[in-house]
Amino acid sequence: FTEEPLRPALDLSVLLEDVMGTIKPLDWDAVIASPVPLKIVASNVDTCQAVLLEDFESIYDIKTCLRASAAVPAVATNEVVQHRGQRLVDAA
Repeated sequence: FTEEPLRPALDLSVLLEDVMGTIKPLDWDAVIASPVPLKIVASNVDTCQAVLLEDFESIYDIKTCLRASAAVPAVATNEVVQHRGQRLVDAA
């Protein structure tokens, strides 16, 4: 008997890829190019400080920042999100 880690209750990939990519597509390029700045907040697990994520360079960049901002340990992820040289989770 091998005990597997519990899966998170929320799969962020479903939201970011299936819903925002296929079911109700988001125009990611329009978000990046918008004159209204999008600011996303996550927490750096090493410094315990809030991190402001902005100035997105690509669709991958913005999706990863959103994933980090929603990465509630044990609820929406089993691991931290490594991005922009930091280990990030939900900012709450």
